Amino acid sequence: MTATISASKTLINAGGNSVLTWRSANASSCTASGGWQGTLSPNGQRLVKNIRETTEYWVSCTDTGGRGGVAGVTVAVRDNRNVAVRLTAEPASVRPGERSLLRWEAVNATSCIAEGDWSGKKALKGQFDTGVLRADVEYKLRCANGNTSELATVGINVRSYLVKWAAPKLNVDGSPANGVAGYKVYWNNVPKNFSKSETIRPATNTEWEPDLPSGTWYVAVSAFDSAGNESELSEPLKLTLP
Repeated sequence: MTATISASKTLINAGGNSVLTWRSANASSCTASGGWQGTLSPNGQRLVKNIRETTEYWVSCTDTGGRGGVAGVTVAVRDNRNVAVRLTAEPASVRPGERSLLRWEAVNATSCIAEGDWSGKKALKGQFDTGVLRADVEYKLRCANGNTSELATVGINVRSYLVKWAAPKLNVDGSPANGVAGYKVYWNNVPKNFSKSETIRPATNTEWEPDLPSGTWYVAVSAFDSAGNESELSEPLKLTLP
């Protein structure tokens, strides 16, 4: 006496279905075991729903003489727990005081946690405004499904440019420059006609961070005393901002 069993689908996604078909020759009774249970007719079909893990289905049949046959089939469930995470920043390079937008999406994950320069639980898909940035930052996103996790990282570069100069030691007449109260930084897109300026105080501060649009600029510096007397401008410095 023989028994056979087959499945319409032997490889499915988690939660999928498969139709089991069994046959026997001269059997008087059949019994299901493994991933299903109960008494079966000698021949038949059954739809098995919502299969969550790889499962073996067995059928045992006997005839009136006590002879038996056993058959089995395996329905495998794909391992879809491989987690993938995509994390981007737009733009990935900013000027001081600008901001960027993070976008991310996780596949086959059940949870996401932010690390690095942000924190907390995150949705599986979303976006995040970084707010104003003053220094380089690195954002990390770890997404997991059970014991499987994936880490995505994106960095944002804050382009910082400093114009520096040396404090004057002497006046034009050769006397010590003891009365410097501060400086004026002038800029223009041509090396003359400097109409825009910024005052820098106190005199110990000898650097300036330009907040200018991309392009080529010319910068010159003067010194002034407490009475408002101002020196001549320095030679213009050519500055190229990306």
